[in-house]
Amino acid sequence: MLFNCVKYPIMILLILFESTSFTHGQPFKPEELAFLPDVCKYTMWGPYRDLFNLDPSAYKGDPRYHKFYEYHQILGPGLKSMHHYCKGLIEFKKFFSCKDEQCRAFELERTVAEFDYVLENTDSTFPLKPEILVKKGEVQFLLNKNTEAIASVYQAIKLRPSYDQAYLVLSNYFAEQGDVKYACSILEEGLRHAPENEALKNRLQQLEGLRNNLGGKSKGKK
Repeated sequence: MLFNCVKYPIMILLILFESTSFTHGQPFKPEELAFLPDVCKYTMWGPYRDLFNLDPSAYKGDPRYHKFYEYHQILGPGLKSMHHYCKGLIEFKKFFSCKDEQCRAFELERTVAEFDYVLENTDSTFPLKPEILVKKGEVQFLLNKNTEAIASVYQAIKLRPSYDQAYLVLSNYFAEQGDVKYACSILEEGLRHAPENEALKNRLQQLEGLRNNLGGKSKGKK
């Protein structure tokens, strides 16, 4: 046994790390849960994580179970990865407290890494995948990784063509780059898939007004 432990120390450490951090990681702090989505309470690092390990027949009378069951029905197996999404939101919040660029870049990269964990461990049917992709894109824009950010947001659109937030994020980026015409075309494409979406309509109206004020001129797309 000792020989095997010496021969495979890295493998043993990885197994121990996975078993402790995934199912028995440090629970989210109350001050963190205060700003996190409610679903985070029912993840592997939430205060109700014991619900993952108990026999359903043992806790069906527990009022927490009904909410847990609801999230499990909606998110399916992806619920087991959602603690990393919650952790990413915590890291992103830390970004706003940073005093220097090094700290800001560090927290943003950590945010992307946590989001990536969820994205890489869920399939295309995971209902929150488009939302997480768009949030990842927003963080990548802050990192000035614009090409990667655009790709992330377009991936969200491919998964859910009617997802308004994806079109809003993309159009805002191109409008900020000076390409108001292209920003409008993105919103128009969104309205083709979600014709009654008020957020897209309102933003398009704002940008069309800006475009008219600029005389219809638009800088080249960047």
